[in-house]
Amino acid sequence: MTQASPVWLMLSVASPALFDLAVPISTPPTVVLSYRDRAGSASLRIVAAKKLTLKLKKSKVHKGGKQRVNVSGLAAFEPVRIVYKGKKIAALKASAKGTVAKAFKVGKAVGLKKIKVFGVTKDRCGVKAFKVRR
Repeated sequence: MTQASPVWLMLSVASPALFDLAVPISTPPTVVLSYRDRAGSASLRIVAAKKLTLKLKKSKVHKGGKQRVNVSGLAAFEPVRIVYKGKKIAALKASAKGTVAKAFKVGKAVGLKKIKVFGVTKDRCGVKAFKVRR
């Protein structure tokens, strides 16, 4: 028997402070929001585990050069983290169409490199490899 992928609840609240909250849910959620002044807004999105689509501008890049990654398959305005060589190189928000793009320097070390992109949770991710050459 296979286990179903977890489903995540994303909640964005815009008053008085802006914050995003992601929590796993196992049943359809019931959400009750209360604020003493009864002012503000909230949006509710439910997203499931998913492999994100990554497209690289080049399959081979000269050392010291630039690479560009385009990511699709995200939820509208989903928070995104891009990791290269084990370090976070960007924290962005997806567009209304669920896409994001980032150009970055590949560094001077040659060999096979990987770019990793994470959505609101670690199970919403994608990985793509490319070569850095002399």
